[in-house]
Amino acid sequence: MANIVDGVAKNLTGLRAARKNAGLSQRALADLIGTDPANVAGMESAARSMSIKMASRLAEHVDAGSAELVIANRLAAMKKAEENRDPAGVLLAAKSILELAGGEDLTDEGEKFVNAVADRALAFAGVGPVSKSASPDEEVYGYEET
Repeated sequence: MANIVDGVAKNLTGLRAARKNAGLSQRALADLIGTDPANVAGMESAARSMSIKMASRLAEHVDAGSAELVIANRLAAMKKAEENRDPAGVLLAAKSILELAGGEDLTDEGEKFVNAVADRALAFAGVGPVSKSASPDEEVYGYEET
């Protein structure tokens, strides 16, 4: 899945990286969007889910799009759930990504990425991959979170 990671996921910027690139502390970003710094920290660590509405508020102050921030957040949550052996968490994170992509006109590469996310989540849950476009063993976590 290197082509998918390079073309889609690898270019995603997570909230932490976007905030640091903007030269903002968690407190400063929280003040700008009218929330508690603990909420920003939770979204950065994927302990807290990020809504499109919240991502839109965040995107006004960092160099990342709202959809990009949400997908990076949900990919991080999916990875964390896999590490914790939590099939429900994996499926919920993947569901968020699929819902976000559902209303979009996807490129072939975007469609492959979405299929890879779905296949990976279903395989982890023991259902197995449903598409032939990606293997569930392929990496889908290529976002920048430094």
